[in-house]
Amino acid sequence: MQNPLSHFKLQIQDIDWRSLLPNAFLMMCCWSYVPFAYAIQIKTTVFSHDLYSLFAYQICIALAAAIIFDQQGGSLTSIIPLLISFLFAISGFLHGNVFLFILLLLPPCYLLIFELYLHEFQNPVGLLVFGLLMTLSIPVAFTFISVKFLSWSYLLKLIPLLMIYCFYYAPLFLSDDPRFPMIEGGLGVILILTMLTRPIKATLLLAIALVILSWWLLQRSVANPHNQIFYTLLQLLTTILTFWV
Repeated sequence: MQNPLSHFKLQIQDIDWRSLLPNAFLMMCCWSYVPFAYAIQIKTTVFSHDLYSLFAYQICIALAAAIIFDQQGGSLTSIIPLLISFLFAISGFLHGNVFLFILLLLPPCYLLIFELYLHEFQNPVGLLVFGLLMTLSIPVAFTFISVKFLSWSYLLKLIPLLMIYCFYYAPLFLSDDPRFPMIEGGLGVILILTMLTRPIKATLLLAIALVILSWWLLQRSVANPHNQIFYTLLQLLTTILTFWV
């Protein structure tokens, strides 16, 4: 019987770090672009040292998520960054803000459960919960730490971001669902409708065109966890074009 340490080493060797690390970086960009674009428009914004801790937290969550999707569950390697993310969440950089503390604890908790019960979460509900957590955790924490307040107008602006997450992560959650083409098409339509709540300009029209192209590509590409970097790159481009300031 193989000992746990040897099994752990084999799992590390099985990971294609050359594609996984860039993918984790792209995921971090997807989280950070919208709150950063919002923060630079506020005159009272202060980028404090607390953002360094949030940045380290992001690295851990991005690595864990990338490993889980790449390995499709059962990999002990994702547990390490998840545990470190817990430590950053309780490290005190939130200065006793219980709301943000809970928000930042939810993603690692969800990813840990997702790791252990992967197939039970690969459904529309699991996709929606993932999208909500990715939209409301780091983007909200980034904004509150830098701007020092949250407004309903900002939270409403995150609705297109939520739909971008659901649209581009659908292949990873619904690859075995025979309803995938229909669900992905419905998500695409809803995404475009929410994007139209943004100011109409050339970049937004490009984003809508990219969503239509992405839908065409996703329908014709084989649903494969190793295509995750392709999905994430399309997601980042759509996010930047949608929220361009």
